Amino acid sequence: MNSVTPIISLSGVIHEYLADEDNQAIPLATIPESHAEDMLQGIQTIEKRSKGLLQFVKAYRNLTRIPPPEFEMVDLTYILQQILVLLKAELETANIRVETDLPDELSIYADAKLLEQVFINLIKNAMEAVAKQEQPHIKVQAFTDPQKKVVIQVHDNGPGIPLELQDKLFIPFFTTKSQGSGIGLSLSQQIIRIHKGEITFKSERGKGSVFTISL
Repeated sequence: MNSVTPIISLSGVIHEYLADEDNQAIPLATIPESHAEDMLQGIQTIEKRSKGLLQFVKAYRNLTRIPPPEFEMVDLTYILQQILVLLKAELETANIRVETDLPDELSIYADAKLLEQVFINLIKNAMEAVAKQEQPHIKVQAFTDPQKKVVIQVHDNGPGIPLELQDKLFIPFFTTKSQGSGIGLSLSQQIIRIHKGEITFKSERGKGSVFTISL
């Protein structure tokens, strides 16, 4: 669902560029170059995420049977940038300011399709956390720490996670959302463990939360 919703939003933006008020096709020659570039980027993102989603659904239908990952060298900076493009329409509609602090390239041996699901889940969670803030803000950063571990962090300026709920976040099917399944963080934790990594968080009431992945 975290992938399907932004795909619909991104498709809607492209539709608005291509149709007039009567939903008739606008001549391509009249479309501004900037809109054409946005549409191309949007279509490429939809295609890539749809293929990844299809593969994910086929392979990971059962939460308890995640098969071994298909490791290859991947660029985490590129993956994170593509996910932010995917979520761009939703972020703008919600008036959420996004800050990034990413290296030009950050290569790691991993399964890109699995990590994409984790990053989408964390960013979507952050978006929901800041939804009622006056100045919603999310920061996505990645770096290599002194121990040579690759670290990805998602910060939000939401209200913070209540202390009594913090030890339950990674329990399968536990959720504080009326429409939530309680699977996202549990599945994310399993995926990161398969990569021999760790996912942790820090949260303070009134100051927001930061989720950290170390690989």
